[in-house]
Amino acid sequence: MQTTLLKLLCQKNALSYIIFDANFFVLETNKENIKQRSDIREYLWEIVGLEDEILALSTEKRSIELPMILRDGFYYDLEISDFKDHTDQALFIATMQQKSKHSQEYADVLKKINKKILIYELSDEKKQNNSYQEINKHLITLHVDLDGHITMINEAALHFFNLERQEMIGKHFSTFFQPQKSQLSTASIFIAKNFAGEDIFFHADIIPLADKSAQVFENIIVAQDITHLKKIKHELEYAQEHDTLTGLANRHRFLKVLDGKIKENKEFFLCFVDIDGFHTVNEEYGAHAADMLLKHLSVLLLEFI
Repeated sequence: MQTTLLKLLCQKNALSYIIFDANFFVLETNKENIKQRSDIREYLWEIVGLEDEILALSTEKRSIELPMILRDGFYYDLEISDFKDHTDQALFIATMQQKSKHSQEYADVLKKINKKILIYELSDEKKQNNSYQEINKHLITLHVDLDGHITMINEAALHFFNLERQEMIGKHFSTFFQPQKSQLSTASIFIAKNFAGEDIFFHADIIPLADKSAQVFENIIVAQDITHLKKIKHELEYAQEHDTLTGLANRHRFLKVLDGKIKENKEFFLCFVDIDGFHTVNEEYGAHAADMLLKHLSVLLLEFI
């Protein structure tokens, strides 16, 4: 059921996924050119050297994110996280979100103008600025000085915050973007509130600008909305930890909460409840009635906790 739900979510949100084990053998994928039981590193060579870090995900509450990897002629954002199957075996899932045409054009331009550092020639500065404005219509782009103060901002950012340019120029980057504190990550994830007061997640690439003497004088921050990816991840985590019929927490969720309580090293109570004659309800009234009984009982128990 969880695999079916995963396929539906990935199909709905145009995601590719690869499930692999601790030996990095592919167990399942919706990528046609990847064979089962093959080594995932043959396809995602970017993770070579990250094996220990990936295996550590099973004990650390974080994910690994690699933005803008080129594969099969397209750019993707890659995220790797861990989960446990019904046998409590530690597995890993790599999800790949194909980037938009604008992101691909942006990356192509960067490949041409940025080799380790960006060197701006005065004669080309106007032309390059025009190129950035054209490419970044759908990407929030800010120029910040070495102290983090905004010196230039594009129309996409002004539209997102519903502010005038003079209201943002000179302000510190952290005035508008807050780093995500819920978990560690190899990527730069920030949260910003839009003009409607909604929290939006962004992946930010920070690109240093250097002069002819290779001295960095400014940074470009390119922020892309990844809220939909966070939503998908939350849905997958919820599906993994809850029964698909009743919506109640399953054994995996129970063990996760129990392990967390033990690590807190504080006193807590564990109550075991048995329902007399529950099999009779199942046999005489059907599985749906039994599921409704379990849900109703859980509501009653929560009222006394």
